[in-house]
Amino acid sequence: MAGALGAWRDIPPSSSEYPRAQLRLETIERELASSLARYEKRAAFFEDEGRLSEAVLYYRLALKLDPDRPQTLARTQSLYRELRAREAAERANLAAALAAGSLREANDAVKRLQRLDPFDPAIQIELRQVRAETGAQVLRFLEDGKRAYAVGDRDGARGAFERVLELDAENEAALGYLSYIKRDDAQVADQAKPVEPHRPPAARLPPPSVSSEEIIAEGRFRSGQTAEEMGDPYRAIREYQMALRIEPRHAAAKRRLSTLRAELAPRVPALYEQGKRYFQDEDLEKALVVWRNALLIAPDDARTRENVDRAERMLSRLEEIQTRGP
Repeated sequence: MAGALGAWRDIPPSSSEYPRAQLRLETIERELASSLARYEKRAAFFEDEGRLSEAVLYYRLALKLDPDRPQTLARTQSLYRELRAREAAERANLAAALAAGSLREANDAVKRLQRLDPFDPAIQIELRQVRAETGAQVLRFLEDGKRAYAVGDRDGARGAFERVLELDAENEAALGYLSYIKRDDAQVADQAKPVEPHRPPAARLPPPSVSSEEIIAEGRFRSGQTAEEMGDPYRAIREYQMALRIEPRHAAAKRRLSTLRAELAPRVPALYEQGKRYFQDEDLEKALVVWRNALLIAPDDARTRENVDRAERMLSRLEEIQTRGP
């Protein structure tokens, strides 16, 4: 695009092409200004998210379109130095965690590294290695928990599943089993209550027979409840949706999803307008965040859906330019 600008600007006023060149020049300059704004807005979005390598990438793309931007150049250089410093610190954290045998801390470190720079092949190798070791440990704890649960050893099962969550805090199977264990505990406590003399005590029931789908769906439902408690209703909606995709008959997830959407419905107009403001300011990433939240609440809102599709197409075009060049 910068080359095209130079070519059109070089056409002299005496040329018969000059009037057409001026019109074309205005169009190209508008396109250049729009692309620059979108690149820098996207870079700022990634910077705010702590995704520093992606931020540097988009600042560099802006500089490729227009190298004469000293503030952008200074920000790019500063951010690149910060990226390298933070990567070095996280690699030290990872090495210390592995030396101490702490898979939980090692996982946290590689997740932070991946967020900083998802393009670094060395980070991807480290991530796969730590995840493989963690996955094997999680699987062992899960199997221990399942065996204990199957024979009615709730304390043993609870301990095993809690160890799973220490390594994988969002493990749906562990969350699901712990939910059923909590129900079992409530049932046992109820059975332990004094009964009327003329009524025999209730028989102790074995653990309920549940499918793997029911367990996973229950885990997703519990993740949704946790998200609500932490003040993140949008994540809660996603978790309830996932629970229902896994087990459409999960009544509690269905009820809570419907109730939560009704509670949040008044937010939709404001979210739509906020997304419009971001979009008009060329801040496509933030526009998509708020519009997608609006769709979580009101999935049939055609107006918001159209705007999401439009913004996604524009971002896709930016990514094409990123890989193929402007």
